[in-house]
Amino acid sequence: MASSFQRNSTLTAQVAEKGMTIQKGHLYVAPPEHQLMVKNNRILLTTGPHENKYRPSIDVLFRSAAVHYRNRAIGIILSDYLRMVLRGCIL
Repeated sequence: MASSFQRNSTLTAQVAEKGMTIQKGHLYVAPPEHQLMVKNNRILLTTGPHENKYRPSIDVLFRSAAVHYRNRAIGIILSDYLRMVLRGCIL
């Protein structure tokens, strides 16, 4: 998924690794079967429980971002549905 984002964005996209420092202009993708969280400007990865049937779960990531960054955090959710809609508009 990171390579797909990299091809279609000017952001640097990469699979998140434990302990990475979060950098401006970068897009981080959770590795399969890992929960991605942020704390003290670093990435945390765990193989903790599924949340709402998913791992990775956006709930876990967004909750940790809200705690750490408070009102300076934003979240963007991309889904296959959105991709199909956008693809339909572009064609």
